[in-house]
Amino acid sequence: MNHQIIERLVTFWKGALFLEPLLMLLFIVGFIVAIVRQDNQRERAVFILYFFVGVTIFLGTALDLVFKSLSVREYHVILEINNTAFELVEYATFYYFFRKRLRKQVLKRISKMFLFLLAMLSLVFFLAIAIGTYESVEIEQYSLIINVLELLFLASLCLAYFYELFTNVTTVELLGKPSFYIATSTFFYAVLPIPFFLLAAEILQRGKAIYLVFYDCHYLLLLLVLVSILKALLSKVPFTT
Repeated sequence: MNHQIIERLVTFWKGALFLEPLLMLLFIVGFIVAIVRQDNQRERAVFILYFFVGVTIFLGTALDLVFKSLSVREYHVILEINNTAFELVEYATFYYFFRKRLRKQVLKRISKMFLFLLAMLSLVFFLAIAIGTYESVEIEQYSLIINVLELLFLASLCLAYFYELFTNVTTVELLGKPSFYIATSTFFYAVLPIPFFLLAAEILQRGKAIYLVFYDCHYLLLLLVLVSILKALLSKVPFTT
């Protein structure tokens, strides 16, 4: 029985070059580090939720998709609901983190408006799945739209941070700022995959192997984000510096 479980998981993770278990490991490590090193700072504590949701969703999705006999629609429902839930928590986490770094009220208001819009779109998506009879393709398309919007909103947070950072007359040591590493890795994580998600359906039609290569790149970028957050949490420098 144990051999069958391992074999199923290996088969499932092999398509993504085993990046998913590595992501889960980093989420678990991040969750523990965030609890131990929160130092009564809300900016640190907010990442506890982010890491916890990451562990729960990645592990829960793998177990559901591997060990349950699902129809094609059920497969996409579980996958896209989990993806959308993670995206919402992800943006909310980084919104709170960057909000503490932004000085201009207009940038804070725009970022908050994006959070509200993303939350409303996600809620509509969840309700549509619960009460509707959408096909797998439609569910995937709607989820990808929310995904792209979340990445655009996330990139806008990073741009707002960079704008204020580089227009600040005060001399700063960028390499000594934990927030700079987080913003830089998050910016590339948000921007680079957008063309892929916009063309995901067409790429998948051309071949699953090509599709998985692009998805692996997305996971690699997420790995960089997690590493940058861990580096910031372990740093003795104030977290939002």
